[in-house]
Amino acid sequence: GKHLAERLKAAASARGEEGWRPTLVLEITESGNSSLVRSACTLLKGLTHDQPLCHGLIVLSSSFAVAELPEDEDRQRFLRVGAFSRDEASAHLDANLKANLPVEIATVSAVTAVKERTLQLSTLPKKLGGLTAAVLGSESEADFLGRAEAWASEFEAAARRDVEGADTDELNTFIRNKTGKERRFPMRDLMRELLDAGAPV
Repeated sequence: GKHLAERLKAAASARGEEGWRPTLVLEITESGNSSLVRSACTLLKGLTHDQPLCHGLIVLSSSFAVAELPEDEDRQRFLRVGAFSRDEASAHLDANLKANLPVEIATVSAVTAVKERTLQLSTLPKKLGGLTAAVLGSESEADFLGRAEAWASEFEAAARRDVEGADTDELNTFIRNKTGKERRFPMRDLMRELLDAGAPV
């Protein structure tokens, strides 16, 4: 910690701009390691708020690691990145299908049906890329729809298997229910409710 602080001070001094601070990015690729996540948060908040010597980001490569974040609304913000909005995902899928399939196969009605089926499952670019790959080479509209449904069914089945295998007890967040009451969700219950509600995962 002390050595890192000295390096950050040196970087700011070398820059020579008043008020400028370097940005420190920590990426944690392990999930379920609560001590590592908490230690990283403690270190970064000390360097960004207590001194402060830098701006800081912690990148959690696993969604399950979110459960290990300490609660500290005053000194940290949680941002979920990497997912399109529903409209962005729709436009992205339109463009990919148009670029890779003839219009007589990826018809307007077929593409609409595919989006209604698949965008409720995920809006992540990587997942949408998997869908596009699955329908490449479709020989007819019916073949296109069949391949898309096979991809969606397998995706949903895999997601439900992940639900049953989820062993993280709780997310460090509150979910507000329809009556306005807040309660903690066990991870597997939250994932199951998202799937049952047709919400992207």
